Amino acid sequence: MSRNQTIIVRHSSRSATLISALVIGLALPNVLWAAEQVKLDIAINPIQPLSSNVGGLTEIHFADYVSNPQPGQSEPATGRVAQYKSPFLGILKPDAANTTRTPLPPTRGLVLESEGSVIDFHDLTSRAVCSNVIVRGNLTLRFVESDNPQATAGVSDLSLTLVGAALSAEQVYITIFDANNQQLGQSMVRQGDNKKYRADVHLSARTQQQPVAAIHRVVIENRDPKVSVFLGAGMDSDEPDLVFAGFAPTGSEVQPAPAAAPDGSHQARWSQYADSKLITDLRQVTPQEVLSDRRQRGKWKVFDYETPSFSGYALSACVESTTPPTRLALDVQGWYAVYLGLATINNFGKPLPNEIKARLSGDDAFSYFQNHLQFTNDGTTRRDRIEEIYMTTADLTGQDLILQSVINQNALLTYVRLVPLTEAEVTRVQAEQANRKNTRNLIACFDGHSMIWPYHPRTRQDIANTFASYRESDFGTWWFQYIGADLVNYDSDYGTLLSQGTEAFTRPVDRVVQESLQALVDNGVNVVQVAIDEAHKQDADILIFSRIGGWKGAHPWEETFSSRFYEANPQWRTVDRDGTPVMYMSYAYPEVQAQVIKVLREAVSMGADGAGIFFHRGMPMMLWEQGFLDRFAERYPGVDARQIPEDDPRIYAMRAEIVTEYLRNMRTMLDEVARERGGNKRLKLAVSTFATEADNQKFGLDIERWAKEGLVDQVGLAWFAYHTSGLAARKSDVAYYTTALKGTNTKVFPFVIGWQMSKPETLLNTATEMYQQGADGIVVWDSDPVKGWSDAEGSYWPMLRDLGHRDKLTDGSLLYKLVNIPLTRLGENYYSRWQPNTGF
Repeated sequence: MSRNQTIIVRHSSRSATLISALVIGLALPNVLWAAEQVKLDIAINPIQPLSSNVGGLTEIHFADYVSNPQPGQSEPATGRVAQYKSPFLGILKPDAANTTRTPLPPTRGLVLESEGSVIDFHDLTSRAVCSNVIVRGNLTLRFVESDNPQATAGVSDLSLTLVGAALSAEQVYITIFDANNQQLGQSMVRQGDNKKYRADVHLSARTQQQPVAAIHRVVIENRDPKVSVFLGAGMDSDEPDLVFAGFAPTGSEVQPAPAAAPDGSHQARWSQYADSKLITDLRQVTPQEVLSDRRQRGKWKVFDYETPSFSGYALSACVESTTPPTRLALDVQGWYAVYLGLATINNFGKPLPNEIKARLSGDDAFSYFQNHLQFTNDGTTRRDRIEEIYMTTADLTGQDLILQSVINQNALLTYVRLVPLTEAEVTRVQAEQANRKNTRNLIACFDGHSMIWPYHPRTRQDIANTFASYRESDFGTWWFQYIGADLVNYDSDYGTLLSQGTEAFTRPVDRVVQESLQALVDNGVNVVQVAIDEAHKQDADILIFSRIGGWKGAHPWEETFSSRFYEANPQWRTVDRDGTPVMYMSYAYPEVQAQVIKVLREAVSMGADGAGIFFHRGMPMMLWEQGFLDRFAERYPGVDARQIPEDDPRIYAMRAEIVTEYLRNMRTMLDEVARERGGNKRLKLAVSTFATEADNQKFGLDIERWAKEGLVDQVGLAWFAYHTSGLAARKSDVAYYTTALKGTNTKVFPFVIGWQMSKPETLLNTATEMYQQGADGIVVWDSDPVKGWSDAEGSYWPMLRDLGHRDKLTDGSLLYKLVNIPLTRLGENYYSRWQPNTGF
């Protein structure tokens, strides 16, 4: 099976010199390459081997260069065969004492370098017939001139074999660099389907379909310290362990690899990480009046701190000291990646949330950031840790950083890091953003409620902050709920403002929501209108959604969630087959359908791109109330719907007829709004449905009919619906949907849930399976950029925001190591084996 990754790299003017030299070395036409692209193909377990596509290969057999048995011994070695200091030049210039082949082969121009101090050659067979280089941590292959190891060389094609259990655990990554230490690409290495614990990796660099010797350094990283991986073919001693083609000198001196963040981190994307501007003295902020040496409302408290490598002055805010916007001068020119150092906060032995909001002075909205680390605890010292969190990449010329603590949250900001970008990295970032038009197949769900209570919004800016993080993401569509049924979060002519008139609340957050919504209405801020405007600023579609059953809450939320329409019309509520009243409105009544459509029309008319219905929030839509019984008796004369089995096909068919009627009315409304606007743009209709075909049939969701009639444009597959089988299975039957909707214009989007993001590998596997089953994209319920993994450290946002990049799901590039730094002192607390606060 073949897994390929294609990376496009635009070279800077410095790289243009390199490429010209490479072209001369390959006897290709000497042209200027500054505007050209080098395309690197990373093929893992390709169907066709490299040797069948490329001529002039040089083969490397590690068994040829390591004595077996070792010099001075008569018996073959088992396990470790030989050990050499790193870098290992034995392959570059084989020593007669360390080889079993004579005469010696010609020099190769290849150097091996280890993350440790030695290179280990191991025998996997215990017969000492083949020696393989063991990879503990990182192993680097570097090409140099054969007669001058201090001068760089490159190859256009490279093939190598890896074996070991780390492949099965998906812990091996391969990263490729050119002679300027620019990263060309990275990929996870997976074992071949029919070759357990073995993978073949083939690299090929091309420009204008011609080979270019751009591959200078290849790093093999094993992230599992418990399991080894070997460079070499294992027991297949006749196979070459490594082959390459297109070897050519570059004319450049070998430059040491830059000191950078750990490989695999987000920071490792930048070659000049070691040259970062680290702002550790945050007392430089303005206005100075916001700083204090005591806990005061509206002010930052300053703490001096130390880490193993630097010290500084941090800004701290507690729940009751919410600060005003605070400016930090950056004083740089050009493009930088911006990172924030947020530390854990000690809550008597457990970490408190540490949340802050920040924006560049040229931006119009804040984004939120939160630390997701636990304490360091090595058995003797329990210490706080700083998580270095990515904020943005931008041209910082003339820009400052605006910081503010979040209402009702603690904050501890220790530093700001600015990483300068090379010209090639700027081009790469810009290309990545431009390419998002091809990857924006993610849908974000906003419930219209949880964006209110944590942040106490009062202004348009407060609402806009909710959406700022989505700017650099694959979320091309927003499903935005005004709340549900006809409960709304804006001043409506038809719906009921949430909690309006309620005096006493069950939860403090419900009072916050009521007071915030009323303040927004009084200030003339329409939450739905702001959401529509912000979506369009990001060139995203926004569909306004209603929850099908969000009419009335049961005790103790009977006043917090209560629709005036529901209270005024008990005659249109649902009734069970035994006559028990049920707290839902029945869509078997045209008046109920019309009420929701009026509210949706009002909201969509503000400029939205369509509307939607969350069927998974509020079943049942109808039961055995009189309105349903009358419809049923008209269709099936002489049959009482209460006297036949609940799963009688006629019951299901009647429900499907009513639900489809509702969708037709929705479609008519949207088409009318579109005509009123003028133009030819179709307003989209989206729905959430259930996990399986049987669940849909039970509740009348006839997706095939909707698709054939052209009613519905997008279907979200929501397994987490009450009264359905999905709650047990915890996933949807994607294959059923893609088969049922094949040949129609209706797109399929399975759900994942923001607050159930367990760990990175699980999300990647889930997304990969969804795409393989035919999903057009993924919809995220409660896609909150500030949240973290439930079973792992760190924020899920760096991965989630790029989940529309299908080509990255299996290459490992979305798995980021956390960059974190232990604190050794914070104020008076010198971290030691004695934990403070044990007396309280």
